[in-house]
Amino acid sequence: MFRKKEVIQIAELRAEPIKEIQLQLSEELYESKFIFNINRMQWKLKREVIGDAQKVSEINSKISIIKEQNKSQLKEEFLKLTQDVVNLEQQKVNQIKTIRKLVDDKEYAEKKSKEMKKLYLQSQIRNEQLKKMILEEEERFKSLILN
Repeated sequence: MFRKKEVIQIAELRAEPIKEIQLQLSEELYESKFIFNINRMQWKLKREVIGDAQKVSEINSKISIIKEQNKSQLKEEFLKLTQDVVNLEQQKVNQIKTIRKLVDDKEYAEKKSKEMKKLYLQSQIRNEQLKKMILEEEERFKSLILN
């Protein structure tokens, strides 16, 4: 029995370095599993971050597209408003020209009216003079006939 105990002790002594190696290997296994899990988590996080970055870049590109659309819409509206202002100014210019023409026409009509009145009065005076002359001629003719 003593011999069995010795054999067991010898076996245990021989097994000690193996147990230490086993223990070391199991520790390394746990460390490698831990490192593997950490690496896997890092990889997942990187994927999520990359995905988030892609989403952010997509959102930024959409925002820039919307900004450009807004800029072009504002430019179009500005051009329309500018054109409206130009049209209104042209209408004002045309109205002023029309008013000036009407004023000129009125002044011309007043001038012609005065001339016509003057001519009418002159013709009335001539008519009166002619009537007077005719009456004088008639009276002279009558006086010649009577004499």
